[in-house]
Amino acid sequence: MLAIYFKIMYSYGWYNLRKRIYQYMFKRKPYVGLSDKIRNQKNSQQILLESSSWLTIGNIVSRLLGALYIIPWGMWMGADRDNANYLYFIAYNIYALVLQISTAGIPVAISKIVADNHARRDYKTSWRLFKGTMLFMTFLGFVFAAGMYFAAPLFAKGATPEEVADSIMVIRSLTPAVLIIPPLSLMRGYYQGYNEMAASAKSQLWEQVVRILYMLGLTYFVMRVIHGGFVVAVAHSTFAAFVGAVIAFLYLAYKMFRDHKGMMELMEEGRPERPLSFWKIIIEVMREALPFVLVTSSIQIISLIDQETFQRLVPIFTNFSFEEGKELITLFGFNANKVIMIVISLAMSISTAALPLLAAHYSVNDREEVKRVIANNLGLFAYIMIPASVGMAIVSEPIYNVFYSPDPTGTYLLMVSCIMCVFLGLFVTFTYILQSMEQHIIAIKALGFTVLIKLLWQPMMIYFLGGAGPLIASSVAYFVATLYMCRHVLRITRFDLNYVLKKFGQVLLASLAMAITSALT
Repeated sequence: MLAIYFKIMYSYGWYNLRKRIYQYMFKRKPYVGLSDKIRNQKNSQQILLESSSWLTIGNIVSRLLGALYIIPWGMWMGADRDNANYLYFIAYNIYALVLQISTAGIPVAISKIVADNHARRDYKTSWRLFKGTMLFMTFLGFVFAAGMYFAAPLFAKGATPEEVADSIMVIRSLTPAVLIIPPLSLMRGYYQGYNEMAASAKSQLWEQVVRILYMLGLTYFVMRVIHGGFVVAVAHSTFAAFVGAVIAFLYLAYKMFRDHKGMMELMEEGRPERPLSFWKIIIEVMREALPFVLVTSSIQIISLIDQETFQRLVPIFTNFSFEEGKELITLFGFNANKVIMIVISLAMSISTAALPLLAAHYSVNDREEVKRVIANNLGLFAYIMIPASVGMAIVSEPIYNVFYSPDPTGTYLLMVSCIMCVFLGLFVTFTYILQSMEQHIIAIKALGFTVLIKLLWQPMMIYFLGGAGPLIASSVAYFVATLYMCRHVLRITRFDLNYVLKKFGQVLLASLAMAITSALT
């Protein structure tokens, strides 16, 4: 009897194990597509928190990986590390600006238009806009890639003809990425318009992981296996942007293929499509997009001002030479900037998550919900950005030492950069708030004030503060522009300013207490 009992139990247990394995491998949970998520609507605060969480995860992990690769990358560069950093910095600044212009703010504009149509259940028009704009973005990618390739000699920098030639090669290695990133950004904007931030975040992760694997693999091969030159390694490091973008594009294309059937069904349930020709589509998108490109380029514009003016002004207003100016701009323009982008990505995540929500509520004149979203958005910014910036400033020395090598000047510039993050983050947040409510002129004026104040304060701050001067000049410019935008947002929406100031005050006091405690221990 005992033998029969164990035989039955063994057979039953083995049957259950096989059943569980079969269910795991072949009977997974049904796919929850974009159309299913659109039908299961949540309230604004839940959407804001969920969207911010996904974008924050995607941005933080991407930026963290983008900073951590510096450790082995710099180690393999050896004695040429600083020159490699400078070459990478010059090329990537140009690439970032060209990318902003080539995408022309269209992905963010599509996100806003899709959100507007989503509020009206006009899904067919959104799909038609997406298809028409995809053709246009592909064309823009080809045009700007060719333009960047042939204009590379105009942007190249170097003290000798050899250095200029190296700079040209590295800039041109980024042109393939300009081909594919405009369509990729458009796909992300389409999903973000429906508050489907998970797809955008996952594509960012795929892009960054593949980019870094390619970059590190080729750098190691060039520098340590075949003992090649650092310029070739830097060129492969920048070309990695194209490799990562291809993988991210394939991921989103596959997801869009899986979502297509459900979205077609949802379109039949929605309102009839608005009759739009191809050129009407382009005009409507560009009308929304052009103001975005100016404002979203602000970080690159400020960085280019530093790149073009700092080395020229340093010998005039300080005792530093041109070469010492080159070292300083590498410290704050590349080294510190790589690290603080982790914190800045938080502000970008919060702003991007709030934009489609605000656009949807503003388009149907739901003013109470608009005020609530703005207050929650700014409160979320305070809770995340201020402690993150202050905390990173406190531990700036060990962070800098881990990513680079011990350097008191580099540590000091990183600390100042961390404080600048708060002002930059506020600037980004308010520009997104204004543009989600179609207040493009105000946002463009704010950018104009930022550039003007930056140019006026730059020489004076360099004279008094040396290498930290450009960072303080940027902070002042962002702060003044933010005050200007805040006044207009308050006038338009009458959001609860007292609630926001209370949150900022609480978080600021707690962060200062953290800083004082850290300084005393």
